[in-house]
Amino acid sequence: LYAKLAEIADTLSEKERYVLSRRLLTEQPATLQQIGARFSISRERARQIEGNVLRKLRAHLHDSDLKYFAA
Repeated sequence: LYAKLAEIADTLSEKERYVLSRRLLTEQPATLQQIGARFSISRERARQIEGNVLRKLRAHLHDSDLKYFAA
């Protein structure tokens, strides 16, 4: 699973990789406010980036053998 996530992460922008690691792959996720502050963007823009990351992950899940990890 982690190898596939790393492969997917290679296709993401720097902001998207940061959101993936700090918001989605940690036990204590960063807030949208914290992510926005890191990149000097609004919370809303950080939320939009998070949505883009989730869409890309779903697309890879749909197109690959990662569907076996989805529950």
